[in-house]
Amino acid sequence: MSTDKAAAPVRQLRLVVQAEDYDKALAFYRDVLGLPEEEAYEGEGDARVTILDAGRATLELSNPAQVRLIDRVEAEGQPSARLRVAFEVEDTEAVTARLVEAGAELIATPRETPWRSLNSRLAAPAGLQVTLFQELAPVEERVQTPGFKKPEPEEGVSGHHFSPSLYQSPAPFSHFVRHGKIGYTAGIIGQNPDDGSLDSPDVENQCEAMLTNLETLLGEVGLSLANVLSTTIYLTDYDDFHVINAAYARRFPEPFPARTTLQVAGLPFGARVQIDAVVAFS
Repeated sequence: MSTDKAAAPVRQLRLVVQAEDYDKALAFYRDVLGLPEEEAYEGEGDARVTILDAGRATLELSNPAQVRLIDRVEAEGQPSARLRVAFEVEDTEAVTARLVEAGAELIATPRETPWRSLNSRLAAPAGLQVTLFQELAPVEERVQTPGFKKPEPEEGVSGHHFSPSLYQSPAPFSHFVRHGKIGYTAGIIGQNPDDGSLDSPDVENQCEAMLTNLETLLGEVGLSLANVLSTTIYLTDYDDFHVINAAYARRFPEPFPARTTLQVAGLPFGARVQIDAVVAFS
């Protein structure tokens, strides 16, 4: 978390891969795996480069014992490459089949791991060894897995977070502020991140989009709805309370956080519902 977007010590993780068969690799990763193209450039001497959006980037550092463990669990002991690229997908079996059909070599078929993910391993274009993984359990369940560790937050840690996934409002505020082990969100509505518009005038759709935006924001700071201590919900029409109540019950895990619901005269962008939350780092 940083005091502003520019102050982050690392803004992006970019994996740079030399592809001898550039067109084959581009077709595989962009068209078959489905990574959206962000930028492409051409230079002298037939120089070509394409930058693909691979979603949230993380750097996984493993010691040799962990690598051997993963190889046993994921690939029946077949040794992995020193650099292996892992993509989280919605359906490991379907994506694995699609990539094999497109020319990837199957190293290990999809199998469930002890930490509740469905993993497969392939040899893919550009010389990359690829793992596909699908999370089968929510993070609040995975943290109960033996050996799962999360770093304890420092009492004095504080900072401001401006989400790259939510609407980039020109207004002077942060999407999230942390002080010690407590965090506070700004007001969140069910708006489109591209232009701030509402996808639907329907209050139920707005509520679902609002809660999805809240989950996205919390995920960016390493939290989930299970970390929410309390919420304040603002409605422009209190007759919509039953709709909001039902969505709240579906999305939040029990025991439910504390909640205050208020009727207000109006909300930004003509929204019918807004939420803000207080969360705990634990």
